[in-house]
Amino acid sequence: MKQNEKALRNRLTAEEIVQQAEAGNRSVKASINKLYREQDESHLWPISGGFNATERAIRRVREVERVNGGMSPLEYAYAIEGELSEIVNNDKNWYSNKIEFHEMKNL
Repeated sequence: MKQNEKALRNRLTAEEIVQQAEAGNRSVKASINKLYREQDESHLWPISGGFNATERAIRRVREVERVNGGMSPLEYAYAIEGELSEIVNNDKNWYSNKIEFHEMKNL
């Protein structure tokens, strides 16, 4: 089994993250952030610029929460999941697209 596939199988859902966060002693949102960071897989994927997708998603959600008001823990976890999905699935973040664009530009 490849490392990527194993990591994906062991990944907690948003609901499981909230459940574990609520059982801990820290603030719930700090615990949610910690659990997402612990299962971060940014190093496995070639995201353009080498940024950490989990950190970027957390920062974006915190900004949305700051502007729009508080979220429940489950809403917060779903928002992070959504941002992670957007970052990972956005074509502009992948090296291969930048390489192809660069190669086409030089033709």
